Amino acid sequence: MAQFRSSIHSKLTTSLVLGLVLESPKPVRFIKKLEDTSFIVGQPLKLVCTYTGSQRVHVTWKKDDKLIWASYQYNVLTTDSTCSLEVLYSDRPAAAGKYSCEISNEAGSDVCHAHVTLGKGTSTNLPTAFHSFAKLISNYLHFVRCTDDDDDDDDDDDDDQKCISLHYFEDVL
Repeated sequence: MAQFRSSIHSKLTTSLVLGLVLESPKPVRFIKKLEDTSFIVGQPLKLVCTYTGSQRVHVTWKKDDKLIWASYQYNVLTTDSTCSLEVLYSDRPAAAGKYSCEISNEAGSDVCHAHVTLGKGTSTNLPTAFHSFAKLISNYLHFVRCTDDDDDDDDDDDDDQKCISLHYFEDVL
């Protein structure tokens, strides 16, 4: 009976070890690739792609064929199946260009690209961030203009001044 158990145990161990050795890693590949897009200056710019494959995935982002990484200009987020790049300074026309995302693991690699262009009408519009800020403070900020109702040139009498409130940003918005 001891010899029978040893034989079964040996076969089970061999099967388990072989099962682990025979399972090869799956190469990474994009399921949803980056898409060409346009952006308006001041609007958020975020590029997202999804992938599949065995883990230990290495992700590389490029703009105009130059490496980029998480910094004051970019946020990079990678999960088990998603890569995203957020351009933090999309308030500049320099955010336009060719963006690339390359993924790789021990079994393979894949790459996708997107051409990002500047949308129309941005040169004549106020940047959205300023426009939102101006709209917010227009509720609070008033320009006070004082007019002198007294026709005489007596500057000592401040009681004759009438102050009116004007919305400073009314014409801007």
